[in-house]
Amino acid sequence: MISLITQAWRETSFDFRKYAHPDDPLTHLFDEWVDYYRLKWAIAKVIQPDSILEVGVRYGYSAMAFLKGAPNARYVGIDIDSVDYGGEVGALNWARKQMADYDGEVIIGNTQDMLSFPGGQSSNEKYDLIHIDGQQDGDSTYRDLEKALKQGKYILVDGYFWSSENYAGSNAFLHDHKELIEYYFVIPGYAGELLIKVDQTKAALLSDDGSDLDLEADIDSLQIKEHYGEAYYLNDCGGFEQYKARITHKTSNTSNTNSTQQLLDPRLDAVFNIANVSEGMHVVDAGCGRGELSFASVKLGATVDAVDYSQSAINLARQCFAGSFMGEADEENIDFHCSSITDFDFTRKADRVIASDLVEHLAPNELDMLYANISQGLTDSGQLVVHTFPNLWLYQYGYEARRKAVAKAGGYLSPQPRSYFERLMHINEQSPRVLRDQLSHHFSHVKLWFGTYENPFDSLHRSYGKSDCINATCLFAIASNAPIDLGPVKTSNVQARLSEAQMNEVRLELIDVNLAQQVKGKIEVTVRVNNNNTEAIKSRKPYPVCLAYHWCDAQGKAIVFEGVRTDLPKVGPKLSQRITMTIDLPEQAGPLTLQIGLVQEGAAWFESFNARHLLNLDLKIVDREAAQ
Repeated sequence: MISLITQAWRETSFDFRKYAHPDDPLTHLFDEWVDYYRLKWAIAKVIQPDSILEVGVRYGYSAMAFLKGAPNARYVGIDIDSVDYGGEVGALNWARKQMADYDGEVIIGNTQDMLSFPGGQSSNEKYDLIHIDGQQDGDSTYRDLEKALKQGKYILVDGYFWSSENYAGSNAFLHDHKELIEYYFVIPGYAGELLIKVDQTKAALLSDDGSDLDLEADIDSLQIKEHYGEAYYLNDCGGFEQYKARITHKTSNTSNTNSTQQLLDPRLDAVFNIANVSEGMHVVDAGCGRGELSFASVKLGATVDAVDYSQSAINLARQCFAGSFMGEADEENIDFHCSSITDFDFTRKADRVIASDLVEHLAPNELDMLYANISQGLTDSGQLVVHTFPNLWLYQYGYEARRKAVAKAGGYLSPQPRSYFERLMHINEQSPRVLRDQLSHHFSHVKLWFGTYENPFDSLHRSYGKSDCINATCLFAIASNAPIDLGPVKTSNVQARLSEAQMNEVRLELIDVNLAQQVKGKIEVTVRVNNNNTEAIKSRKPYPVCLAYHWCDAQGKAIVFEGVRTDLPKVGPKLSQRITMTIDLPEQAGPLTLQIGLVQEGAAWFESFNARHLLNLDLKIVDREAAQ
C-alpha cells in the first residue's frame, strides 16, 4: 500500500493551485503545499474510495485533491466556518464552487458536538475514507478519531507531526484502540500523514461515538458471552502472564524448571488472602475464569465448585489440575460447572463464595439474582468475598483530575482510561455506594473498603479523604448473614516480626536450576519453602518475608549481597510452597557461588541466626559477551 501511494505521489502532476482562492491569506505557502496535496491525491488514487468524509474543509484544497484522485467518489465535508483552527470565514463558499461538478456537499458544524458524523441515509453512515484535520488540540483529534473508527474503512490524519498536542492525541488513540486496527503507517511529507486501516468487524461493536462498545442500558452478560474466549483470558485478563508461564512449562517436553512458578498474580493473591480459605472449607469460585483461585483453594485442602459460563474458561481452569500438577492439588476435590453463576444450584452450602472481578461484568438485575442466590447458598457463617476493578470513582473523577494535572505540566493523558476489553465487557462498573447498597439488600452484614493489590486493606488502616476515595483503584467487600470480624482477615494479611525460633522453623529445599538464559543475564532457581511454624509467613507489611540471594567469588567474598527480592506468597502453617526465583547474574564470570536465603525486611536475614538457612550452589557462569 505505502509503495503504491509513494509511487503515485512521485508520478502525479496534480496541482492544487488551479483550485486555490487567489485571496487566501496563506498564498505565500502555496509552493510548499504542492507535494502536500499531491500526497492526498495519491492516497485517494490508490484507495479509490466510493465515499469520503473530511473534517476541516477550509477552501476545499484537500477535497479537490481527493476528488481528482477518485472522481466518482461521494464527498461530505464538515467545517465550523470560522477562523479557529486555521479556518477562514466564507471559505466554504469557495469550496462548494470548486466541487460543483462532483457529488459533494459541505456541512457547517462542529464535530466535537456530534455523537457521530452526518451524511447520507443515516447518522451512522460508513465512509471508505475519513480525513481528520490536524489543526486541533489533542482531545479534539482523539474524539474525532473515535467517531471515525466507527464509520470509516480508512482514516487519514492530517498533520500528524503538526503539533505536539495532535501528535499525542493521535498516538494515544492508536494505543487505546490497537485491537481495532488492522495496520497503520506514517508518510512524513509536509506535516505527516497517518493512514489507518480499520478492522471493520471489531469496529462494528463500537457505539456511535466510538468511545464505548454498543451496550444498551438493559444489556446483560449473555449478550457479551462470545467475547469470553481464549484471546481474552490469555492476552488481557489480569494474571495471564503467570498462567501461561506455568501451564506452558507444565505441559511442555522440557525440564520441570518453571513448573512451580506461582499461579496467583498480585490481584488474585490479594483476593485469596481476604477470603482466608482453610482446610475443610467448601468454596464456590464464582466466575472462575482460568481457575487460579480454585487451584489455590484445593491446594489448601478445600473442596471447590468452579463455575463459569464460558467454556473457554472452564477448559483453561481444568489445565491447572492437569498433568504433573495433580499431585499438588487433588482434582477429586473440585467440580467444574459451565453454567451461569446467577442461578447456580448450591447443592452444598458454601463457606466461601469468591467473586473476583465478576460483578462489573453483570447487569444490575443479574447481580440481584446472584446475591439472592448466594445469600441462600452460604453456610450460617459463610461469606461472599468481592473484588471489583475499577472503583468507578477512579475513572469518573480521579483520572480526570490526573489528566488536568498532566496537561498543566505540559503532558498528555488519553481521555479514554479503559482498555479494549474493559470497554467491551464492563457493563456495570461499581461505585462504593452502589456496591454497598445492592449487597446490603441481600445480606445482613456488609463490610466494604478501598484498597490496592499491594495493600488491599488500605482504607481500613488509615482515614480516607475525598482524594483517596477517587484515586483508589479497587473495591473489596465481604458480605454475610452473620456478623463479620475483619480482625482475623487483617491479621492473616499482616506479617509480624519473626523470632529467632520462628525463623529456625523455616527451611529451604532446592528443586531445580535453569541456566539457559545466562546470555540474557539471568538464571532461574526453583526452591521449596517449608514452613513448620504454627502461623503463616508471607511478603506482607510491616515485616515482609522474601526470598533473596548473594553472589560470592571463588574466595568466598561477596560480590553481590543485596540480591533482587522474590515475594513470598502466603505459606500456611505446616505447609510448603514451591517458588521460581529469577536471579540476576553479576558482571563477573567464571566459578561463583550463589547463596539463596530468606530475609525479613526491617528485621534480619535468616542466615544471621543459622547458616544452614542458606542454599549454596556452586556454578560456572559464562562470559556473556563471549557467548553472544
